[in-house]
This record gives sequence, C-alpha cells and structure tokens, in this order.
Amino acid sequence: MWLHWITAIYAGCNVVRLLFYVPQMLAVMRDPSDACAISLSTWTFWTLSHAVTTVYCGIVVSDPLLAAMMLGNTLGSCAIVALTAHKRFVFARSQVVLLTQR
Repeated sequence: MWLHWITAIYAGCNVVRLLFYVPQMLAVMRDPSDACAISLSTWTFWTLSHAVTTVYCGIVVSDPLLAAMMLGNTLGSCAIVALTAHKRFVFARSQVVLLTQR
C-alpha cells in the first residue's frame, strides 16, 4: 500500500516539475539581451544527468514510468539549453551587426 502512495506522490511531483520548466523558458525568451543569468553549463549538465538517468531507468531498472518521467525532465532541460543557446547566438549576431554599422 505504501509503495503505491510513494509512487503516486513521486509521479505527481515529477508532473508538476515538468510544469516548472515553463517559467524558466519564458524568462529566457523575455530576456532583452543574451539571457546571461541562465547558466548554460549547469543546464547542460542537468540535461546530460537526466538523459543518463532515463537510460538507467529504462535499461537497468526496467521501469518504463520512471524512464518516461526522466525523459520529460531531459526534454525540459534540453529546451532551456536550446532556447538559451539560440538567444545568445541571435544576440551576439545582432551585436556584430551593430558594430559593423558604426
């Protein structure tokens, strides 16, 4: 009985956790400059960590629910990395254009 409750709470927390990626994504998109407050190295490591955990849960633990939850975290972290990298690329390119117009 307790195992079911713990599993339900864990699954529920991870569903809510997925929702908490959205404010971070919005912060990156709304940043008027290069989203320098976002640590690309940290988010990249979290993405890698989630990806490894996804594989571990799927292959070693053989738990498809846990693997699916970790895949969601992998995708959420990956989205933040991609948005931040894109934002920085676009911002850097716009700065080069400004410098060449002087």
